[in-house]
Amino acid sequence: MGLSMIKAMVVFASALGVAGCAKSLTADEMPRPRPGLWTWADVANGVTEGTGQTCSSGRPLHLLGPACPEITYDKTPDGVFETENKCDNGAKSDFKDRFSGDFQSSYVMDQSGVLDQPGKPLSVRTSRVTFTFAGPCRPGQTPDDVD
Repeated sequence: MGLSMIKAMVVFASALGVAGCAKSLTADEMPRPRPGLWTWADVANGVTEGTGQTCSSGRPLHLLGPACPEITYDKTPDGVFETENKCDNGAKSDFKDRFSGDFQSSYVMDQSGVLDQPGKPLSVRTSRVTFTFAGPCRPGQTPDDVD
């Protein structure tokens, strides 16, 4: 599932307020995980929802596309990168992602927010996805974060 799964989670959202004194960034100033194969484990609302691997090209961590035009990027004084995403692609979402780690051997994405889908109850999600570098991508494998 890789970053495709993460992108789906994020279209399921991103954000609730930016910490005071955060420095505004551009998408290209977001951290760049080391290119290669990363393993991940997702724990949402206290339950392990999945594990897997993703091949990364090393491009900046900003996961959303045109369905989420309202994205802000910040870095807190303690070095945590944050995105706040307001998306509307039929469902409306408002989520915040917090990225921390060295982005060379490991990093964590903490996510919290709400999803409002037509005809369904409002969904609140809290998730922690832990990424660990595993080595080079498999021969011929296309990175998951290339559109």
